[in-house]
Amino acid sequence: MFQQSITGHILLWFKGLLLQYDASVTYRMIMRVANAIEEKFLQSGIHHFFTTPSKAEALYKNSLIYAILSFLWQKCLLLIQKCSSYIGRINQNGINRAIYNKISQTGICKLEHLCAIFFALMLLVPHTYWNNLYAFIGALALSAVYLVRAARNKAMASDIRALPISLFLFGFALVVSVIVAPTRMDGIRIALFFLSSILFMLLCAGGIQNKKALLSFLKILLGGLAVLCVFAIIQRFIGVEVNPEFTDVKANEGMPGRVYATMSNPNNFAEIVVLLLPFAYAMLLSAKNAKKRIGWGAVILLGIVALTMSYSRSCYVAFALGVVIFIALYDWRWLLPLAVLAIACIPLLPETVLNRILTIGSMTDTSNASRIYIWIGVLDMLKEHFVTGIGIGPAAFAQVYAPYAHFLATTAPHSHMLYLELFVELGLLGGISFLLFMFACIKKSLATYAHADSTLKNLIIAGIASLGGICFVCIAEYIWFYPRVMFIFWIVVGILLCAVRLARKEKGI
Repeated sequence: MFQQSITGHILLWFKGLLLQYDASVTYRMIMRVANAIEEKFLQSGIHHFFTTPSKAEALYKNSLIYAILSFLWQKCLLLIQKCSSYIGRINQNGINRAIYNKISQTGICKLEHLCAIFFALMLLVPHTYWNNLYAFIGALALSAVYLVRAARNKAMASDIRALPISLFLFGFALVVSVIVAPTRMDGIRIALFFLSSILFMLLCAGGIQNKKALLSFLKILLGGLAVLCVFAIIQRFIGVEVNPEFTDVKANEGMPGRVYATMSNPNNFAEIVVLLLPFAYAMLLSAKNAKKRIGWGAVILLGIVALTMSYSRSCYVAFALGVVIFIALYDWRWLLPLAVLAIACIPLLPETVLNRILTIGSMTDTSNASRIYIWIGVLDMLKEHFVTGIGIGPAAFAQVYAPYAHFLATTAPHSHMLYLELFVELGLLGGISFLLFMFACIKKSLATYAHADSTLKNLIIAGIASLGGICFVCIAEYIWFYPRVMFIFWIVVGILLCAVRLARKEKGI
């Protein structure tokens, strides 16, 4: 049935085209040049730097600071174990015992299932019903479950030495930013979102114990993404009003309303799709039968269609960049034929999508122009507050930004750039430590993925592609302004670190 469908005919035609390409003289010539370039690159210092373990990592793992942190972590687990055993003894019957058993045991209450279900629900709750306090409560509850199980099962207890020093420095910068914030309560509120995000990351990175559990986690999470995309597509058929807050109507004449599914605006929705969709590519490549491949192909198709309907220009570019990164790491020989296919598909895009793409970088679009004026004001603000930052929170930004604002952008909720926002709010230490943390994650991933089995390799590539794509969006957007996007960002980091940890464990690295 699939082979007789239009989609099946297109895929079979493309497969035949690839087979002809593989047998062509052009392919052999390209491969000869490419192999020579690859050989030189593999011998280069750049390749050696990114694919070998960091010497700095070995130094800080053996440092006194990490010895103290490891000691405190073990004592914490021992205390929790004693408390857990005491609670178990005094609750022999009744509902308390039932709750205790559920927390202590596995089954449907496996940590990866609890996390995945909570994260999927976090995607699907409509914006008007969502409260970011739910995420904080969920982070604490899931962390409590992890701690109880880690205390009872030492195999679940993560090694504190696996965390880079840059993450602790980032946490310290967060504390300082709350102290210096002119609006202390708003700073504490935003700090709780950061704490929730980091806890989600740590739960994914250290709480998922094996490859099977990781795949099970991703099936539930990506199932939530598929439902989210279905909501967006239904939204388009029902009809979405054009919102001037999200679209320059004059520069995008004729463009329909932008879908946003359950999020607050279309850009938030598109950012989540860009972050999670690469993992669907990995699941497709790792699928063992045609039924599963069709299912994951459907998830990818839903994601692409929904992303197109969001009309988010930066996410269009991020999606394309993520695909290029994924293919380059998976098998770079596919880059040329898929580039040809992408160019051939351009005329098939809806006119409104093409027009939207053409406005990328256009200064006639007010949303593009306003960013430049905001950046000018923020850079002036940064000159005087680059050491400690202004403190976290939109209230602090609004209060400090006003005297530095460009006259064509007198008000702004944030700097419209993640990197700039981090330096402005968290100061020099916060901005640099975050960049170092992300660099350490990517470097460790690149040093590991070539040694991993096919499934974990695909997941590591997906994590790198996801973060590589969203990093482009971060140039034009402060994506963490909407906390649900921030939560998903850190969850993706956690998934990547989990895949790296499992791959290194399998190979004894």
